[in-house]
Amino acid sequence: MDLNLKIKFYNYPKLYEKNISKYIINNLKEGEFILGKEIFRLEDNLKKYLNVKDVITCGNATSALEIGLINLNLPKNSEIIVPSHTFIATINSIISAGHIPVVADINEYGLLDVKKVRNYINKKTKAIICVNLNGMICEMKEVLKICNEKKLYLIEESAQGFGAEYDNKKSGSFGIFAVFSFYPTKILGGYGDGGCLVTNDKKLGRKIRAFANHGRFKGSVISNGTNSRLDNVQAVILNKKLININNVIKHRRKSAEKYYQELKNNKNIYFPFKEREKKNKYKDVFQNFEVLVKKRDKLKYFLIKNNIETQIQWNRKPVNKINLKKIKVRNSFSGTRRYFDECLCLPIGHHINMTHIKKISLKINEFYKKN
Repeated sequence: MDLNLKIKFYNYPKLYEKNISKYIINNLKEGEFILGKEIFRLEDNLKKYLNVKDVITCGNATSALEIGLINLNLPKNSEIIVPSHTFIATINSIISAGHIPVVADINEYGLLDVKKVRNYINKKTKAIICVNLNGMICEMKEVLKICNEKKLYLIEESAQGFGAEYDNKKSGSFGIFAVFSFYPTKILGGYGDGGCLVTNDKKLGRKIRAFANHGRFKGSVISNGTNSRLDNVQAVILNKKLININNVIKHRRKSAEKYYQELKNNKNIYFPFKEREKKNKYKDVFQNFEVLVKKRDKLKYFLIKNNIETQIQWNRKPVNKINLKKIKVRNSFSGTRRYFDECLCLPIGHHINMTHIKKISLKINEFYKKN
């Protein structure tokens, strides 16, 4: 392997698995394109893996979240709490469903700061969205306690959280519903857009299943609805990839530990996942490997010069800094400011091996020796 070649943050061509092609071709020959047996097989497989009662595949996670919110039948312009460290899609789903996103501060892990959540709750608040970012689940016990006390819905936005665990329960099994993304770079990713909504409320699941298919149930229109359906080709791919998902997660966890072992003596780097490991209730799966680093921008530039790509999520902007009229921002964002001054994602995934991590770590240590 030539270590002078660029180490990419994403390597899309390497996402292609040649052995899946024959299954895609077979599906195309059968003419099952929409709502075929592969879709229902995928939904059943996901129910078993996540240990949930219902799974509804959708066109993408954004529409899944919007559809879920619409079918909770909340009063118009209800306030929904969401952490500052999330993709704009989370915000757009809330707004499109007719509600108001209330942005809350984050903790040292980049997740919703449960200790501050009560500061954002008022009579208009109807739900809290926990974003299971970077393959990490929020502090669910405390969030559930608050939701039960205040009679709020808990929703999991788990686009980056597939396979993560809290107290031996999988992400997606804690709230009234959860959504997952099957975007190609995700831990369970297809070859295009895709997503799903999962729930343990079977009545809600039936409503959402109909709504996502033009409001139809067994051919009859029973409600208004929209069109958000995963196609069969993506289901074929996801079913095959799900077979190997535990090995995919194992590789990412091994990669994270390798980074830590190579960089643990560097006092300029903070590893959020190591603090979580001490609590013995989290199993993080590292959709991203995000660390906090001193002199972040200089380090990023140095790594680029050395053919190593890194990423600062959301183009460096937490959602409390995005200028949209519907976003409600109140109270301080001290945790967000600290986090976004230093957060940096290092390459991780199928295309990154231990030799890559060794090189990246050597370059990081080299930078700090010089700076």
